[in-house]
Amino acid sequence: MPPTSARTLTHKPLPFTFDPSSPLALTTPTTNSLLTCYAHTGIGCNSDETTCLLELLDARDALPSPAKLTDLQRLSERYLTSLQNTVERWSERTSSNNEKQSSSSSSSSSSPNLFYLNVISSFTHLSVTYLLTPPRTLQIPGALTSATVTYLKQHFCFSPLDWDDDDGDVDVNSYTAMLNGAHPEYNPSYWPLLNATVSRGDLNDAWAILSRHSRCRACFDEGDERAHDKIGFELLYKALTEAPLPGMDERWEDEASVAAARGAWNEWHARVLSVLKDGEQGAAAGGLFRRVPPLRRVMEIIAGRVEEHQNWSDALLNELLYLRPGLVGADMPIRMKCLIRATGEENDVEKTTLMTIMSGDATKAIEALHGLGGGGGAALPATMTALLADLLIMAGRMPFLEIPLRRSLFASAASACQSSFHSLGHATVGVRCAARLLTISGDVEGLADLLARSFVESDSEACQLLGFVKVTEDMTMEERIVLSEAGRHVALCRFRTLWKDHRPAGATHWLLKAIHFEKGSYSNATQDHLENLCQTTAQHLLTSLVQELFGQKSRTPHTYLVAKEMLSVLTIDENQNKKDGVVVLNNILSIADHLLNKENVKAGHLLIDCLQYTQSLSKASLSMWPDLFKLAFHLLQKEEDETKEHSHWKAHIFDVDAVQHLLGCLAIMEAYPGGKDMLITTPPLKVVQDPSPPNDDNDDDIIEEDVISYFSLDKYRLLLGTGLARALVSENEKRKIAHNGPSFDTNQTSHVKVDVGMDELVDLMLAGPPAIL
Repeated sequence: MPPTSARTLTHKPLPFTFDPSSPLALTTPTTNSLLTCYAHTGIGCNSDETTCLLELLDARDALPSPAKLTDLQRLSERYLTSLQNTVERWSERTSSNNEKQSSSSSSSSSSPNLFYLNVISSFTHLSVTYLLTPPRTLQIPGALTSATVTYLKQHFCFSPLDWDDDDGDVDVNSYTAMLNGAHPEYNPSYWPLLNATVSRGDLNDAWAILSRHSRCRACFDEGDERAHDKIGFELLYKALTEAPLPGMDERWEDEASVAAARGAWNEWHARVLSVLKDGEQGAAAGGLFRRVPPLRRVMEIIAGRVEEHQNWSDALLNELLYLRPGLVGADMPIRMKCLIRATGEENDVEKTTLMTIMSGDATKAIEALHGLGGGGGAALPATMTALLADLLIMAGRMPFLEIPLRRSLFASAASACQSSFHSLGHATVGVRCAARLLTISGDVEGLADLLARSFVESDSEACQLLGFVKVTEDMTMEERIVLSEAGRHVALCRFRTLWKDHRPAGATHWLLKAIHFEKGSYSNATQDHLENLCQTTAQHLLTSLVQELFGQKSRTPHTYLVAKEMLSVLTIDENQNKKDGVVVLNNILSIADHLLNKENVKAGHLLIDCLQYTQSLSKASLSMWPDLFKLAFHLLQKEEDETKEHSHWKAHIFDVDAVQHLLGCLAIMEAYPGGKDMLITTPPLKVVQDPSPPNDDNDDDIIEEDVISYFSLDKYRLLLGTGLARALVSENEKRKIAHNGPSFDTNQTSHVKVDVGMDELVDLMLAGPPAIL
């Protein structure tokens, strides 16, 4: 894991931490910069690989549970289809790029990746053919012949129509012109093309080529003097088009009809041999063979008499088509080994792996796949290796003791996905693919570690990642806690981002998500954070209200909207709308609504309720009391001003019980350490801890003035005394009305101002103990 910088750590070890935007990057602080170390950079993942990778994962996710063997076989078919389509698309694109720019770096760098993908596709195809087949099928003669022929044609013995010019073969674009000519047989490429098509078993295509021969066309023209060759061509037509070959006749693909397919092949093969022997048919064909000698070579190929081959794959394909179609599946690796020796080829790792797969050793096959491309850091080969191991384990072809190997393969594939997509600038895609792989493998700790190191950039991405946090009954307690903590991290990551962007409603939503996951980890840290956040927001809103009511600049509109958006989310949650912090925030917001709407009576009632509620909470909640007192005294001052203006003593905001409660709270605040100073002063706005700080361009909202003094304690006591006096007068009037009935004489309603001195106010305040005490 070399660092990207040439700097080395020579003095003391520096702390490393994961870069949240890059799950495979470690950062360490240095003097002036960050030194970054990468686990590995990955080799990239082009659009074809990405499409195939997602198709493979979708196919695996769609597998029912529990899965039957037929379900696994359908899954393997989907795997093969995706791989084959990807190889074809990639090969076509690479060929097109090479034509435009043969020396481009992109084409050269994609060649190793395409090679690895071809290897993985080949091994996967053969593994599905031999390792997913029931053991009894391997002992049925010819049961795997058709599947093996299809495999050889697709991965080794390509159609001559797909040959490349660089190999010295015929140009594909010249085929049409050659076959449409008057005498195509004189073209040097005609007979190699026909022989190669017959050797591959494409006999219908072979007859289409042979029918373009000038003598064949002449035989079917009436009046042509060479019509005597017609019988020979008719024999060739039947031999080519009626051949029940594996890969062409559907009977080879069904175990129940394999025996009938073998019988039909034996009859056909006997007719072919009779054409080459002396006799009626041989005489008819012999004349044609003497006049057109290359035709005998065609018949010898389908009769299985050609022994020289360039490589083992051509030899095995020819043997399965024309010599031993009833070969038992268990004998395939033996025949392959013999043909490798017969053709003089070296027995390299690839061939050894193929024989290992044919012999049914799934564990060694997977290990070989991992060594030949599955462990090279490429996302798609690594993923296919892991998925194939998973498939074989579910099919019972690998012992369950190999579960650690399976988990290791999935971890390697997840790492390859992360690094490959990160190198392309699509780290989020890599994280999601890695999470899907780790979920399949059941690696809870690996999944939790991945999520805990992920930086979430959008709500949709967070929802997708949280979709992987599924606590099941079969998990251990430790796994449940670890996975729940990972989900909590993802939700908190989104909360912090939205709160920083001044989006309190969305941030609160994700904070509630974090609390939901916190329940599985048996912790209350996030719930406590929400409580503190609600109380801090309520405190800030209170402070802003006080500052606005007493003529200061404040952020009341901003904090009001923050509180309102938070409550719009919190009150929906039945588990949160009765929490202390939410109740306090809701009360403060309601007080603000009534004050801003000039509804002082309702505001006063809620203010008393809030004082009573917060008194039962922790001492931290008492920090709101000074601002609540200042709002109460503001209302008392407004009431006294109205009394002076209208010359009456009728209380309409606070009744006797409310004023006595204020008196009791005042006594508590005076006894509280520093309470007296908190009552008569307020800090400037710059000291208030705003839970959602404004933008930097709103600096003019910050007041730089000194501490402001509102009232003296004597002023507080005087306001409470006059307020209690008004409340007593109002209560006496209510009692008179209740006893004597309402009076219709307006002069009897007392609106006379009463002058009360300080001594009398003290007597009134001490007349009875406050209700709160």
